[in-house]
Parts: sequence; C-alpha cells; structure tokens
Amino acid sequence: MQEKEFIIEGIDPISILGVNNSKLRLIKKHFPTLKVIARGEVIKVAGEPKEVERFSKRFKEMKKHVERFNSITESDISNLMDDGPANGSEGGDDSVLLYGNKGLRIKTRTKGHERLVKSTEKNDLVLVSGPAGTGKTFTAVALAVR
Repeated sequence: MQEKEFIIEGIDPISILGVNNSKLRLIKKHFPTLKVIARGEVIKVAGEPKEVERFSKRFKEMKKHVERFNSITESDISNLMDDGPANGSEGGDDSVLLYGNKGLRIKTRTKGHERLVKSTEKNDLVLVSGPAGTGKTFTAVALAVR
C-alpha cells in the first residue's frame, strides 16, 4: 500500500474539487480501489502503487487543464480519467479546433466542416459556398484565431 500527497497550489480548490466535493466524488468513482481524502489544498491518496501512479498522471493532467482554462467540467474529468488524453496528447478529440473562454471547446460538427479544416491546412486560400447558417464563417474565424 502506497500513500501520496498532492498539493493544489495557485489554483482554487473548488475549481478542481467542486462545490461540496462534487468533482472529487466523480474522481473517486473512477478510482474505486483508492482511498482519496481532500483537506484544504492537500489531497491524500492511498492504495496499490500502480493505481496511485495512474491517479498521479491523471491528476497532473487535471491541474494542467485548470491552469490553462481556469475551470474543468465533469465531462472533462470523465474524459481525463477514462485513460483518454493523458497518454501525452493534450486534446484527445480531433474535432476540437481551439478552446475558447473558460475552456469552451470550439469544434467541427459536420463532415463539411472537417473537409474545410483539412483543406485550409493544405492550401493558403480556400473558397467556401453553401446555404446560410451552416457555420462557414464561424469555422473560418475559428481557424483564423487558431
């Protein structure tokens, strides 16, 4: 059995742990074999060394996310804890164009948007036509900001 402490410095504990520890309970669901205790800015984890190491990697990813976007949603936590993007990649989702305010994901929604993104990566100038309200300008602005 291994014990490890994680200190949350420079980050509001509520942004990681949630109001009334709601996000902490979600984290605990993903690591049922670990004993996770949060007191102030210190999180103590106890369990099998392999699981503690896995938790450590996931928690570091969570901290990076909160440092970058100032918040983390429950769906972000689920994605990070499900052995997803923590393998070294930052996003995990190819359809995400960029992250907006408060970590809001701006992503492609249709195959046409994906084709537009791919063609802008290959070409300097891309002309797009189509019906009004289909997201041509929105996607183009997101690509320009990126």
